[in-house]
Amino acid sequence: GTHADVQVIRTDLLSIGVKETRDLVRRAQLSPAVGRWQVIVMEDADRLTEGAGNVLLKAVEEPAPRTVWML
Repeated sequence: GTHADVQVIRTDLLSIGVKETRDLVRRAQLSPAVGRWQVIVMEDADRLTEGAGNVLLKAVEEPAPRTVWML
């Protein structure tokens, strides 16, 4: 099953771009829906473009309250 506060990010694309990463970071700023924490699991983080990596870096270094990133 799935949990409302767990997001698993997967891609079939060769790379993950800036737009997709900005959308993800924006969603991560929201408060957890059900539990006390939200967890974001990004599979294939090695596919981030350099620009997308820079966008994600700030979110990972300074996450929103009660947010855990797993790359």
